[in-house]
Amino acid sequence: MKIQQPFGAKRVLKLWLVVLVTAVVVLAAPEPTPVDSGIEQEKRVREFVGAFNTRNVDAMLEVADENVQWLSVDGAKVSVETEGKAALRESMERYFRSCPSCKSSLEWIQSAGSRVTALERASWSGKSGAKSQRGLSVYEFRGGKILRVYYFPAEVDSQPPVSK
Repeated sequence: MKIQQPFGAKRVLKLWLVVLVTAVVVLAAPEPTPVDSGIEQEKRVREFVGAFNTRNVDAMLEVADENVQWLSVDGAKVSVETEGKAALRESMERYFRSCPSCKSSLEWIQSAGSRVTALERASWSGKSGAKSQRGLSVYEFRGGKILRVYYFPAEVDSQPPVSK
């Protein structure tokens, strides 16, 4: 009696070839970039700060979540300054009226998961001349929009930066 093999050598070779080709295709395919990639989040923070500098509240709100929160961190205390787009609009409009010369720049920016951390320099003209201060900020994202902005206490610069 002759014993038949369920798979011939040619069939096994074809199966291994299919497995190998499939593995190569899967491994060579580019990974999809998530909507909330660090690069995109950093771009949105830059857009937010740019809109702040041009006093374009609508553009600021465009990159913000409906439930955006503006928070101040002071030691162990976290205070909610504004909550929601309407409150942020009102706060920004009031702030721009009170400080028409205020500007902000990003000295450095770094993404980490759903958050972007930045060292921001605020500058303005005071009665005695140019003033500036630096503070740490953390932008938290949800669905590609800024959900929360945490501001830590700023430190006044002893010498304001020289304009370039």
